[in-house]
Amino acid sequence: MNSTRLSKLRDDLMSCLASNHVISRTSGGAGYPERAITPDISSYDDPRYSPRIYADPKLYGPGVSRAPWVDQNYPTDAAEIQEYLSGLPKNPGGPTGLIGPGSIGGPVQWAADPMVFSIDHASGEIFQIQIQRASGLWAAPGGFVDSGEEDNHRLAAVRELLEETGLDLSNREPEALIYKGLVDDPRNTDSHYFQVSTYLFVVPLEEVKSFPFAVQDAHEGIRAVELRALTKERVSTLFASHPHCTKLSLIYLGEHIERYCTMESRERVLTNLLGIL
Repeated sequence: MNSTRLSKLRDDLMSCLASNHVISRTSGGAGYPERAITPDISSYDDPRYSPRIYADPKLYGPGVSRAPWVDQNYPTDAAEIQEYLSGLPKNPGGPTGLIGPGSIGGPVQWAADPMVFSIDHASGEIFQIQIQRASGLWAAPGGFVDSGEEDNHRLAAVRELLEETGLDLSNREPEALIYKGLVDDPRNTDSHYFQVSTYLFVVPLEEVKSFPFAVQDAHEGIRAVELRALTKERVSTLFASHPHCTKLSLIYLGEHIERYCTMESRERVLTNLLGIL
């Protein structure tokens, strides 16, 4: 029964990730204008659809020296912008009400997210390393795939984890690649959007509890780093698509519970896990 439930939950989550965006139709990153879209518009071909063009002026404004990770091809001449954008592939998640780079670095921006979990076998609690962003929202660590990491997103995941928390898992192989593909993100536009590779790591609780977490990347707007006991609410309120990817990671743990728990602790851990999902 549990395996059937977990399988259905995974199928539902994957369907949500593949369906029309919700977050990027209704919200935006810092400084984003209101999105030119209504709930009844779901197709790029809708004759009523006319997205606003937006490029973050801090990244793409006149005279700004563009960082290596931003879209170097985005025109500086306003007359060329529409032609450039019309030649880009459209966001597979559907219309978002905005077109242009926004605050995203490229038409298809890859990110890598490490989902790091620990299990308390005595209580059945499951913990995750999370960071708190400047917005107050909690999230999994993670960030952009850099040059040289395009063919191995795991390198980006462990680098981001080290940069943001100080925890070095470069010598530890992930349990699984949990998800790879398009994600709904408040910064997405019709032309520039995120795809992510999400890796699951399981670290013994004793090891991770002794680690002196500290904000290593404060310039990125990270307020805090914590090992947080998971609850349904804490998972559901994570940033952007992180609730989905965290749940997919928990489902993997549940489906392979014998790898991570003794016979004595399995029922406690699985009961807690199903309660979070």
